[in-house]
Amino acid sequence: MVSLIHEVWIDPTEDGQTHQSLLLAGPDGDGARKLMGPNCQQVTTFSADSHFEAMTIYYRIWEWGTYATDHDWDYEPYPESWAQRQKTNRRDA
Repeated sequence: MVSLIHEVWIDPTEDGQTHQSLLLAGPDGDGARKLMGPNCQQVTTFSADSHFEAMTIYYRIWEWGTYATDHDWDYEPYPESWAQRQKTNRRDA
C-alpha cells in the first residue's frame, strides 16, 4: 500500500471569505495551486493511503464532523504510479 502526501491550503478572498483546499503534493496538485490567490497559505501536510483516509483527516482538521461517502472507489488504495510520480517530482527531495 502506498501513501501520498496531501497539502491543506487556505485562500482568503477580497470579500473576506476563506476557501479551503486539499491538494496532492507534487505535479497532481500544480494546476489547483496555480489558481490560488496571492495570499494563499499552506496550513499543513499529511500522508494518506486512500481518498477516504485523506478526506477523513481533512474533515478532522477543519472540525467538519465525519466524512461519509457512497463511492466504493473512495476506499481503494492509491495507485503505485501516483506515489511514484509524486516521489519523482518532489521539490524537497
